[in-house]
Amino acid sequence: MKYLILSFFIFYCNKNSINPKIKTFFSLTNSSNFVISNPNPTPQTSNPIQITPTTQNNTTYILNINTTEIITTINISLNSTETLSITSTGLKSFQKKFNQAENFVVSIPNQVVGQFCSLSESSGIINSNKTIDLSCKEGNSNGNLSAGTIINPLSLNGNVTTLNITGSSPKVNGMTTDGRFLYPTYSSPNNIILKIDLSTNIATTIAGQNGVTGSADGIGTLASFNDPAASLYYNNFLFITELGGGRIRKIDLSNNQVSTILTGLSNPYGITTEGIYVYFFTYTRIGRIKISDNSLTYLAGTTSTGYADGIGTIARFNNDYGTIYHQNGIIYILDRLNCSLRTLDLSNNQVSTIAGSPPPTPNCTTTDGIGLSSRLEQAEGIGSDGTFLYIAQSGTSHIIRRFHISTNTLSYFSGLNGVSGNIDGSLINARFNQPSQISSDGRKLYVADYNNNLIRIID
Repeated sequence: MKYLILSFFIFYCNKNSINPKIKTFFSLTNSSNFVISNPNPTPQTSNPIQITPTTQNNTTYILNINTTEIITTINISLNSTETLSITSTGLKSFQKKFNQAENFVVSIPNQVVGQFCSLSESSGIINSNKTIDLSCKEGNSNGNLSAGTIINPLSLNGNVTTLNITGSSPKVNGMTTDGRFLYPTYSSPNNIILKIDLSTNIATTIAGQNGVTGSADGIGTLASFNDPAASLYYNNFLFITELGGGRIRKIDLSNNQVSTILTGLSNPYGITTEGIYVYFFTYTRIGRIKISDNSLTYLAGTTSTGYADGIGTIARFNNDYGTIYHQNGIIYILDRLNCSLRTLDLSNNQVSTIAGSPPPTPNCTTTDGIGLSSRLEQAEGIGSDGTFLYIAQSGTSHIIRRFHISTNTLSYFSGLNGVSGNIDGSLINARFNQPSQISSDGRKLYVADYNNNLIRIID
């Protein structure tokens, strides 16, 4: 009943006698407001009875998501009944209105490939307007993605196995990851780019035509490559150096559109990024391409081969298949024919040698040691877990080395120096045949075993 009218006869006692002439009427409306009326007002000789209404709290509250970092769209579920789509940083609210002391549960039903999102809280009780922080970084649950590998200090058991791929397995030249998929490049004569789901080991071709050499841009198999080499995942794109074509290609993974962003290079091989530029290593120079507009700048080296440390064009390189890797403002360079590990400081373009024995007294062998007392033999592939650089030595050594970044200590890691083969097992008993590239999903190392036409796993 919308209106409830209560009539009360209240009798006041004065000196133990009842006065029945005073009548007070109460009208109670909407259960929370009332009007007091007295049709026959009479002066009161004693204090009236005080009536205090009982009120109901109708306040409701909202739940906000404050996004501090995001790469691409992510959906947040509330109590499995409402979904909030987050596309950018800032504050966004669920539509649901909460009563006091009402429970909430928020979750991320599906992580998006290439980024890992986390919430500051997942459940609780609402007693006021509430804000939960959301942070999304490139990578997966194991760590953040940096330059095509997941950065997470590895705790490896020391077992080498072979990735059993459902699909073709030609020679693997380059390899990168987004944390969920592995993207190997298969060199000439195959000239294709694959995607391997690490949860199922199913491989699919995303670009290029098997056995076809060319330079055509286009979607998927309409594109063609000429000896694709190193590869780099960044922000749902693949960047690929092309040895035979002297080009850098880009694949948009949302639709597998292949485009050419740079031509006319001499033996481009290594490739890396810090998020603003893509850096590449040719025979003799290190250059960079700005991701936003494809503008080109050379940072170190010249068109001449040689060996020299120094700033910018004072430096000299002699590289055929060495790769590079960026970490914390430093590019690590495998200067393959100079048998050395070098760095480029991006703050001032200073090139320095930190391991190996380069000219004028080169010693291209395999010796453990600190800094320039160590020796490298045709080092080709490089990866990192944030603490160590993992280096693939091809040539005649067929082993994996490990370089401690903070101490400059280079040491043996897996394989048998000078012995090629295809054997799974412990780090010591395993055999490789010209390992070329290394990447990590934050739990394991993936090694492109070039002459065995395999991808090996170290866990």
